[in-house]
This record gives sequence, structure tokens and C-alpha cells, in this order.
Amino acid sequence: ISQMKNLISLQFHGKISNIAAHLNNLQQLEILELSGLDSTMYSGGLNYPIQHIAPLTLPNLTTLKIANYTGTNLEEIFNALHNLKSLALEKINHYDILPTAANKFLTHIKLYHTEFSDFSQVQANMKSFDAYFCANINKESIQTISTWTQLDELRLKYISDSVDTLPESLKNLNLSILNLNHIRLKQIPDFIGEMKALKVLYLDGLYVDGIPNSIAFLPNLQYLSIDSTTFKYKLADDFRNLKIKQLRMFMSKFAGNNMKQELY
Repeated sequence: ISQMKNLISLQFHGKISNIAAHLNNLQQLEILELSGLDSTMYSGGLNYPIQHIAPLTLPNLTTLKIANYTGTNLEEIFNALHNLKSLALEKINHYDILPTAANKFLTHIKLYHTEFSDFSQVQANMKSFDAYFCANINKESIQTISTWTQLDELRLKYISDSVDTLPESLKNLNLSILNLNHIRLKQIPDFIGEMKALKVLYLDGLYVDGIPNSIAFLPNLQYLSIDSTTFKYKLADDFRNLKIKQLRMFMSKFAGNNMKQELY
């Protein structure tokens, strides 16, 4: 692989060691994915995480994914990648702070099964942030996220059970996509109705009284998903005014006979 000097994209999934010695010759590389084997049927139930990645000197690298990594030098890795724009981290534990202070051009972050909760070092020019099955993301984490004024897409799914409310400062973000799936919210925040740029809204797997009427007046909403969400009360008649193009409500539970058959 180290002799393929015109390579611009590399995805590697397997047992791996001393990877930097083989990759630093690939100076044209723009996209890199390194995944250690995890405990799946494909690895015979064995776990082979990546134990160490030495800093990579890849000046053209803009997209990086690291999965199943047990090393302790993420900050050192990120500091060497000055042009990084997109970062995905999967099954990486034992970190609280996401150490991306040096990555001035980083605008897209995706986390899956990680333990990060402190995003104070993330640049405020973030455009999209996804976090799935990240049980340490708490109210303080979301408060920090709400300061990223250029954020366009926010997806939070299966985060900390302690998150039962959301900071109202989120309404100041000019989001086009908001995903709040499977969060232990007491209520769906009424302020979502003030997020006028929203085009896509996911409210799956919630147990709440109902959807705030304010959401019925979102002028740009095109897609609404309420999969497997349980509501106590009926939808207000105002929701007939929604101009959405797609509605997904598979297995949603409206308690009792509270959906007007003639309307819905």
C-alpha cells in the first residue's frame, strides 16, 4: 500500500499495527478510515482494536475515521492533521475531552459509541454534529453545542439518560436538520417552533404528552418523523396546516382514540 503514491482514499478494517510507517508515503491521501476488528461474527467473536497510531503527516487529508481504538494519543494525531474537515470516531473510550483545538477547518463530527462529553475544544465553526449511543453526552455538552453558531445539522440519539430537558439556547441555531431520537425528554421543547429554518425533524422513540402546537407552524419543515413515539394527547388541528412532504410515524402510539379519523 505504501507504494500507491497516487492513492486519495483508503479504508482499512482489520488487525493493524505500525500503520503510520505505511501511510506517510501517501501524500495525496484525502480520505482515511482505520477500523480495528471488534467482537463480531466476522472476527470470530474476537476483539482486535487498534492499539496505537503514530502521528500522520498527510497534508491533504480532510476526512478521517478511526474505529475501535485503544490508544491514548488522539490529541497528538489530530494536531498533525492541519487540514482536517470531517472526523468520525467510533468505539473509542477513556476520553472525556474531544481534543480538536488545533483543527481550525474541522466542520463535521460524527461520534458513535464513545465516552466524550466535553466539547469545549471544538471549533465554533462546526456545521454538522452527530452523536449516536454516546451515553456521556449530558446537558452541559449540549449547552456547549448550542454556542456553535454556524451549526446546520444536529443529530443526537441515545445520549445520557440525565438529559430530560434541552437548553433554550438551541433555538438560536439556524438548524435545517434536528434529530432528538430516543432521548429521555420530559416534554418536546416548545422552542423548536421558533427554529424557522428547520426542514427535517426527528422525534422518534419519545414518551411525552404531545407535540407542541408551535411545531405546526414551522414554515420550511418538509420531513417529520415520530417513529415509536408515545403521546398522551391528540395532535392539535393546527397540524393540518403543515406543508411537509414526508411524514413517518411507524409504530407511534397515541393513547386512546385521540386521532380524529375524519382528519387523519
